[in-house]
Amino acid sequence: MQTTQLGAEHFSSIFDGDILRPGEDGFSEARELFNMRAKENTPQLIARARNDDDVVAVMKFATETRTPIAIRSGGHGIDGEAMPDGAIVLDLSQMKDITVDKEKGLIKVGAGTLLGDIDRAGQKHGLVVPSGTNSLTGVAGLTLGGGIGMLMRRYGATVDNLESCDVVTIDGRKIVASESENPDLFWALRGGGGNFGVVTAFEYRGHPVGPEVMAGTITFPPEQIKPVVNALREKAKTMSRDLGVIIAIADAPPDPEIPAEYHGKPVLTLFVVYSGKMEGANETLESLTSLGSPAAVQVVPMEWADANSMLDVIAPWGRSYHTRGGYLPDLPEALLDMVIERAESAPRLDYESPGVSTAQTFAVFGGAISEDFSEDYVAFSREGAVFLSEIITAWDKPEDAQRFEGWADGIAEAMAPYMRKNGYINLTTDRGPAWLRELYGAPEKFKRLQAAKKKWDPMNLLRFNKNILPD
Repeated sequence: MQTTQLGAEHFSSIFDGDILRPGEDGFSEARELFNMRAKENTPQLIARARNDDDVVAVMKFATETRTPIAIRSGGHGIDGEAMPDGAIVLDLSQMKDITVDKEKGLIKVGAGTLLGDIDRAGQKHGLVVPSGTNSLTGVAGLTLGGGIGMLMRRYGATVDNLESCDVVTIDGRKIVASESENPDLFWALRGGGGNFGVVTAFEYRGHPVGPEVMAGTITFPPEQIKPVVNALREKAKTMSRDLGVIIAIADAPPDPEIPAEYHGKPVLTLFVVYSGKMEGANETLESLTSLGSPAAVQVVPMEWADANSMLDVIAPWGRSYHTRGGYLPDLPEALLDMVIERAESAPRLDYESPGVSTAQTFAVFGGAISEDFSEDYVAFSREGAVFLSEIITAWDKPEDAQRFEGWADGIAEAMAPYMRKNGYINLTTDRGPAWLRELYGAPEKFKRLQAAKKKWDPMNLLRFNKNILPD
């Protein structure tokens, strides 16, 4: 059956949610995604689910008609695959119920929940789920890819704190995936992306954090980039688990607290969150400020939800993005020299725009995410990762795309000899089947993912993702 022939009449008989088609009220808004590179994509139909039964109806239809279905949850995926041109989209963005069981320390959320939502809901009960660093990111895509953020050194990745998933299978069955129920599926969902079924709810183990943490930025001038990063490389080996750090090399914004002489020039910024006991905060943060002579120290007490949204300004919703990334076992001298040179020669916009247009970031691993969990116990890979590199480019006019994409790709190619083959699927654009096959580490892990795909989605109806083929 051609999707153009479905019509609202067919879906209205099986689906209680909203059905949106091109030209109808609300369709243009519903197809908007974080990455505006996908803004011209026009799905044939967006089915906005209200509950699990709506998801069941769509997936039964998909199986009966062998129709591929795209899934839209938070809409933050870098590839924009939530809104493929000409496809049917199952939109879960309205499924945002949050339940907190403080006694058990569990937080259950619908697939449309954003990180900011879960941060605020959890903090009412003194709990936090380790997640990502942009409050507008959806929990679904983040979790299914792994989940890396400011608490990973203390509590691990998001998947390390996932207790169970409510799943609608390809043929429309409601099941639970956990260590005790459908464990093969649960293993695959923790890092394998949206390849295996439609997760409608996630249950996490929360941790006591806050209500206040120490968070903010420490900025070092251009000439200190290399010595400070070199010092931090050594510091990271013994750094407190309570400290999360992301290194960023990018042009300094016109912030009045940063000396004007550095505005528009590449500087080193450490984004930091200290989540331990507040009486130890100053000593811990001093270990970072003493790495050099900062141009500005803007670290203050703030609530966790505010701390975990401070990176929103770097990558706001509604721009065009292209990112590359991967794991690094080290930041050697030659690599640092190349990174600094590329920052100095980065393309610039000739108009004002929100966020940054180019940045090279390095999230510091270690602690729980590196030491407390075995490589094979979930699909998500972390073996050998000491830093997570992300090369970020963003622009607002189509004519800028080529030079910004070229800059990011050029750095990624120069960095390739230093990179590990395994990596994190969420922070880089899709590089194809051969790249994906190595991303999960040992070949046996990818074979296990293929086996799960063959069992749970043999027709590959969930293909609008970093796609794992059934065979």
